[in-house]
Amino acid sequence: MNEETKSEMKMNLGIARGFAGGEDCVVSHADAGGPCGRPGNRMVWELAFCEVHGAEAEAAALAEITEDAEIELQALRGAENSRLDPERDHEKALLLAYPLIEGRADPTVTNFNYEAKYSGDRPVDGPVDWWAETRYLLCQFMREANGQGLPELVRELEALRERASAQLVQAEDDYERRYVAPYRAAREASTAGS
Repeated sequence: MNEETKSEMKMNLGIARGFAGGEDCVVSHADAGGPCGRPGNRMVWELAFCEVHGAEAEAAALAEITEDAEIELQALRGAENSRLDPERDHEKALLLAYPLIEGRADPTVTNFNYEAKYSGDRPVDGPVDWWAETRYLLCQFMREANGQGLPELVRELEALRERASAQLVQAEDDYERRYVAPYRAAREASTAGS
């Protein structure tokens, strides 16, 4: 990818580092811990973010556009993946920006019955899949709205993206704690008894 294409991609995403516009970080959703309050020093989708939330928003925006442009980016992906792992880097940024907050999990997460839903022949999507897909679609809508010059829509979508990001963290924790860990423990107990 040439520098002009990179620059155009960042412009479409409204990404700018070192922003010093005097605005506070836009993150404010209750599920994300309420108003961040830190000064904004990065722009993504033309919204001001602090360093931590900005890194996550930028990673989310770049992950979405990378997935959306999969065919065109195959050559670049092969070269970049040898240097870094975008999926792992984004997961680290997500956990840093949206730490687990006890008691904030959505009922779609806490009420999901893993045993009933995951034990059949036809596995179904669960809360992790739902919140990840919601977040992906919101990133896509934000990119498109930003490209169309609709800053108010981008701002409204950001609140939904914050919630989806925070709930994705909640869903991953819940899945690990209520399904994976007990399953792993039962499997280890059965192999130890054999």
